Amino acid sequence: WASEQPEITPLLRCVAFALFFELLAGFSFSLMRRDLEFAYIGGIEMLCQVLIYVTSLTLVFLGASYWAPILGILAGSVAKLMLVYRKAPFPISLRMQMRHLRPALKFGVALSGASALSNLRMLLVPLGVTPILGIEAAGIVNLTVRLTQQLSLLRQITRFMSLGVLSKFSADKERLGRVASKGMAYQALMIGPALALFSVFGTWIIPLVFGQEWLVSAKLFPVVA
Repeated sequence: WASEQPEITPLLRCVAFALFFELLAGFSFSLMRRDLEFAYIGGIEMLCQVLIYVTSLTLVFLGASYWAPILGILAGSVAKLMLVYRKAPFPISLRMQMRHLRPALKFGVALSGASALSNLRMLLVPLGVTPILGIEAAGIVNLTVRLTQQLSLLRQITRFMSLGVLSKFSADKERLGRVASKGMAYQALMIGPALALFSVFGTWIIPLVFGQEWLVSAKLFPVVA
């Protein structure tokens, strides 16, 4: 309804299943991060990304059209859940137990609420840009955002690693504050130069790789970054 593209509905249903499997895998990932199993986590993530690309490209050549990346994402989510659950299984029950639910909600509502509000910006392009400026403008904005996310990928890596590492200092709040402050400074020093360099050279790189029609993305990149 919002995008005026009815063919999106079955795609969203398929993506919903992929998201469900991702959420289940998140339990096992949390257990492994707590035990600092980052090497295993990285291996699983890399393997699943390869599976997504191989599946998607194969389906594209077989004529699956826009279903190819969707089914690739679904295959990657299922594989990720199977791999992480084997390493870090967790009990699955259809009955809620209040003694476990209450502390989970106490911590989870605040964290999930903040994440949900932050993720609302992902709806800006399909619900705001596309109906007003058209699908071409949406593509340009999406490319800009995607480039920013890829160049700041280290931010996500350090964030996930810090959750496990900082939990070791949870009893010492003063030490936890010092570690977190230093971590944020180091993160800015590592990510900032990459974003700055691409802001300078993006006007040459983007037309060379994607074509002259995507040059507007290079002009938007410094603002988004």
